[in-house]
Amino acid sequence: MYYEHGSETNPAIAPFSKLRRRTYKEPDILGQVAHVPEDKRMEVDVDFERIEALYENYKDRHEDVLSECLPRVAEWRWASDSMYKIRPYGLEMEKKGRWIRTPRPGSIQYGLKSDGEPIISRLYIGQRYDKETFYYRSDTEAMSLTYSVGGAFDELLLVEQTEYRDTVPVRYVRLGKGSITRRYIERYTANEGYICHARCTSYEGSRTVSFEHEYEHDANGDIVSIRWRYPGGESGTAYLRKSQLSTSKEDLIGALRAHLTSSAIQTVTHFRAEHLNERLYAFAFVTSAEGNRLHCAFATEEGLDRIAMEYISRGFRASKGDHHATLRTWLRWMSPEDGWYIHDLHEAEALNRQLDEVYASGIYKLYDNKSTKLYLDVLVDVDRANCFGAGIEREAIAIGLSIPDDPEHFIKSARRVNPKSVADRTRKEFVQGIKLEQFVHTS
Repeated sequence: MYYEHGSETNPAIAPFSKLRRRTYKEPDILGQVAHVPEDKRMEVDVDFERIEALYENYKDRHEDVLSECLPRVAEWRWASDSMYKIRPYGLEMEKKGRWIRTPRPGSIQYGLKSDGEPIISRLYIGQRYDKETFYYRSDTEAMSLTYSVGGAFDELLLVEQTEYRDTVPVRYVRLGKGSITRRYIERYTANEGYICHARCTSYEGSRTVSFEHEYEHDANGDIVSIRWRYPGGESGTAYLRKSQLSTSKEDLIGALRAHLTSSAIQTVTHFRAEHLNERLYAFAFVTSAEGNRLHCAFATEEGLDRIAMEYISRGFRASKGDHHATLRTWLRWMSPEDGWYIHDLHEAEALNRQLDEVYASGIYKLYDNKSTKLYLDVLVDVDRANCFGAGIEREAIAIGLSIPDDPEHFIKSARRVNPKSVADRTRKEFVQGIKLEQFVHTS
């Protein structure tokens, strides 16, 4: 199997870029996977037929697979997080672990064969493992079966498969079924034996999302960066290799903080001048999920009125109290996506290049959320520049940081960057909105 591996301490397993050229022996477990006719293999490009068949074949065979794989384990080792991924460059795009001696909650136990390759892994959330994964390999594909143990997770089985042609990845497919069915596929284009582009599609129930990945390699073929792009033009970075920079980390952070502050001041000043007839009640920095992209959002009382009326026009009603007043309270702190003005920061492209440089230096890592402290420090700097006024005017405005999939993060961050009276009022209004949710319905 073409594994990626997260530590140089196990020389028996090479990094993905080296494994790409290895020749493997015949399949040694789950052998029936290797004997699917070639014309059936290719149907995954169209309708996931092959991986659906694999799912149906193995969904009730956890004990059978375990009894086949367990005797092949030569050594058990603990890791802080994932050390192997079926998905090409999966470790670069997700959190990479390291070998450890003492396990802790969230650790993974790997069962390795005599050649150092994994055959089993177990994820421990508590005292018992909650997921058990089995790995299969051949010259033409890599596959894993991840079973939920004891109903700890919604998906009872997750199947992942990467198919290779002439040792180069052609496609990666993932299928899991729980309360909804989740399918995901990446179709790769290669240049001189290395992945350079992927067309990605995610299917979750009736929801479909498509995007692209662009892969950059150095002269040795080692991965330098992976960037994603949506059809609407939104883009970001999934992975950046650490670089050796002559500028000190302190100077990099200082320069970025100064640039972010001046950019935000200009953005806020321009917005307020353009919206003199609207009453600002919130300003937020909004980060990408990776943390390395930043834009901003403004909320006004007039904008809140408009979004409440829009919800009413779409059939939303309150079963208790006035429709407009209830929806206004419910929507007030729900999300910057609901009625807030979304803006790029001034000099956004230059800021993005600077952010990329800081992340490439290793000061921050994608998805680790450590950059949030910097963003909060910048908010304090912007506030000190009197961008949000003083006295009664300042008391009416809450500032904070918003991150994807965490509606409460703005409320939590508000305590660090606002007067206590503002933070307390904002939390009280947020809680009021949550309580009113039970009275909001669609007609």
